[in-house]
Amino acid sequence: MDRRSPARITAGCFALSGFAVAVFASLGVGTTAETTLLRGIIALVACYTVGTLVGTVAERCIRDGLEEFVAKNPFLKPAPPHAETAPAPREGSTENPRARAP
Repeated sequence: MDRRSPARITAGCFALSGFAVAVFASLGVGTTAETTLLRGIIALVACYTVGTLVGTVAERCIRDGLEEFVAKNPFLKPAPPHAETAPAPREGSTENPRARAP
């Protein structure tokens, strides 16, 4: 899993959300700071684990769906990276197709 994978981003969002909910819920009850932070850290770890699982499943579902769609629609295959987008020069032409008119 690379650093910017959707699974890691999802896990981070879940973790921060779980931490925030746990801290605000503990503050609303009036617990001590140590208890509040402990609950927040436990929620952070638990929600990061759940977020990693959810993100990995979602990433796999999207990849499989995209592969299936491209297999069913071969005319929609994306162009290879760095593909030549300029039109090919006409036969016998000496013009540079990338040159722009002044």
